[in-house]
Amino acid sequence: MVILACRLTEYGINIKFAMDEFQDILGIAKPKILDQMRSVIQHHQNVTYIFLGSIESIMNKIFSSKASAFFHFARIIDLGGLDINELSNYTKIFFTQHSMSFDNSLDTLISYLEGHPYYSIKTLQTLYYKMLDSSSKTMTQDDCINALRLSVYEAKSYIEEVIEKIKSKKHHHAIIWGLANGIKVKNIDSPTLYKTYKSLEDMGYIKKQDRGEYIITDIFLKLLLQQNSDVALTLENEINFVGLSFKNDSSGAEKN
Repeated sequence: MVILACRLTEYGINIKFAMDEFQDILGIAKPKILDQMRSVIQHHQNVTYIFLGSIESIMNKIFSSKASAFFHFARIIDLGGLDINELSNYTKIFFTQHSMSFDNSLDTLISYLEGHPYYSIKTLQTLYYKMLDSSSKTMTQDDCINALRLSVYEAKSYIEEVIEKIKSKKHHHAIIWGLANGIKVKNIDSPTLYKTYKSLEDMGYIKKQDRGEYIITDIFLKLLLQQNSDVALTLENEINFVGLSFKNDSSGAEKN
C-alpha cells in the first residue's frame, strides 16, 4: 500500500473506494474491526472512502458516537429519498422524448412513492415498458395503477419476509402496524413502547421525525401493513392503495 500511495501521489491519481451497506460490518466482523480500519485508513493519501448504509441509526452509531473509532472521521451526508420535483421533471422529459404523453396521474404516482429510490425507479420503468407494448402512447390513470400494482407484487415476497421478521419480536408488529394505519397501540407501557420503537429504528424499518413521531421508511412495507386481509396480498385487484388519490384534469374530481 505504501508503494501504491507513492505512485498515486506521483501521477495525481485519486481512488474512490465505496463500501455499501457499511453498517453490516458490525454483524460480520470482530468488534475491533473499526479500530483496525481507522488505524490503517487514516494514513492513506489520494484515496477517498465512501461509506454507504441504509440503516441510519446504526450508521450514526458508527460515525457519531464518541465511543466509536470512526467518530469525526468522515463527513456525514443524509441522502434521504429522491427529490420528487426533480424526478418528476426528469420523467416527463424522458417520456416526451419517447413520444409518450401523460396527465396529472404521473405526478400523483411519483408523489405516492415518496421518493423511494428503488420503488420509484422500478415502478416508472414498469410503466415505460408497458407503454412500449401499448398501441396507445398516452398513459392513463389505470396504466399508473397497474405499474404500481406490478411493482408491489414483485416486492411482495421480500416484504412478507420483513413482516415475519418483525412478528418474531414481541410488540414489534403491533406497533409498526399501528404506525402504518394511524392507530395508537394501547396496553403497552411507555418504557416498552420506547424500546420497541428504538428496536424497529435499529432494524431500519422506521425513522424518527420528531419527539415521539416516527415514519415507516419502506412505502411498500407500509402499504402491505395497511391491507385489510391476507386476501389483498394474493388477489391483484384487492390491493387497497391507501392515500392514493387521482385528480381528473377536466372536472377536478378525485378518484380512488
